[in-house]
Amino acid sequence: MADVANALYRAWGIGQKKSNEGALLLLARRERKSRLEIGHGLEPILPDGFSGSVLREMRPALRENH
Repeated sequence: MADVANALYRAWGIGQKKSNEGALLLLARRERKSRLEIGHGLEPILPDGFSGSVLREMRPALRENH
């Protein structure tokens, strides 16, 4: 899942190339997997711990197909 998210992030050119401040939320509903890919420019603002907490908070709603 991480490889797919990273490939999509790069292929779609998310965020400005110079500042690399993009974010990609990838949801694979059937597989029940999610990934939040954050550009290096946003890492000081959105660290890995925060990204993980966002994904964990989304789980109940995703289980109920919301």
